[in-house]
This record gives sequence, structure tokens and C-alpha cells, in this order.
Amino acid sequence: MAIIKPTLAIKAFASDYSVTADQGPLSFALDLSVTTDVTTVGVNSGRKVVSRADGAGGTLFDGSLITGDTAASGSNGSFLYLKNMTAAGGTGNIIVGFEADDSNVDDQADISDAGNASRLFTLLPQEFAFFPYDHTMDIIVDASADNIVLEWWKFDRSTTVSGYVGG
Repeated sequence: MAIIKPTLAIKAFASDYSVTADQGPLSFALDLSVTTDVTTVGVNSGRKVVSRADGAGGTLFDGSLITGDTAASGSNGSFLYLKNMTAAGGTGNIIVGFEADDSNVDDQADISDAGNASRLFTLLPQEFAFFPYDHTMDIIVDASADNIVLEWWKFDRSTTVSGYVGG
């Protein structure tokens, strides 16, 4: 078994901080740090080239391939790390969304549209996200341009480590 120790640290200076370059957006200084140990059984990683072609990049993880349709809450899952590898100052965004397994939602739909309820978030160049994933839906991706590289890591807390669709 492997152990991961994810740490989130957020630090912001107060808006009246004396060094102009380090002035923050808040009326008070914020120093938040959270660390937790998570037992895992598997780690997968890779990179996917996401393109705007045909309106979507497609499926990144297929939840039904990972756990089937019988996954009880908390019985399976993983933590996902996703990063937009576009160089700082670049213009390629990655849009991340979801599709419920066996739904009538087309996973090739353009999730970059403002009204698309399947869109979860957008990763600007060099931005990342780290979040839990229960394997009960598909994770889908789209891009604002062609050939945008998405780096991904999947830290499984279940006994199944498959489900990556490809790219």
C-alpha cells in the first residue's frame, strides 16, 4: 500500500500590508494549511492532448469501466490531480465536466458553452485541480484551442485502477 499526503496551503496578505507588491485582497491576513494522509492502493498517471476539434476533447475517465454500476458511496474512489500544461501566458484553456453514466447526455457536447450544466470548472494555463472522484460518472474534457496538454494523476483508494479512456 502506498500513502499520499496531499497538502493545501493558501496564504494571502492583508490589503493594508506594508509592502505594496505583496498587498492582498483581504482585510486580514490568511494563512491556511491542511494536510491529510490517505491510504491508496494504486497510482496511474498520464497526459492527454485535448483539442477543440469536433466540439469536445472527449472522455478522460469512464466511471462504469472503473467500478461498474454498483459502487456504494465511499466503497470505491480516487483522488484526481489535473493540470493544464500550457505555458504561463498562453491562451489554451481546458474545460472539465462530467457525464452521468448511462445518461442521454452526449459526451461529445461542447462543454465550453456558458449554459452547459455538465461543466464543472476551467483550468487556465498552469492551473491545477485536486479533488475526490467516486467513479459514479464520467469525467469529460474540452479545450479552447487545439493540442492543449492535460496532465493527470489518479490516486486510487479502491481495488480497481483502470478506467482511463486514453489520449
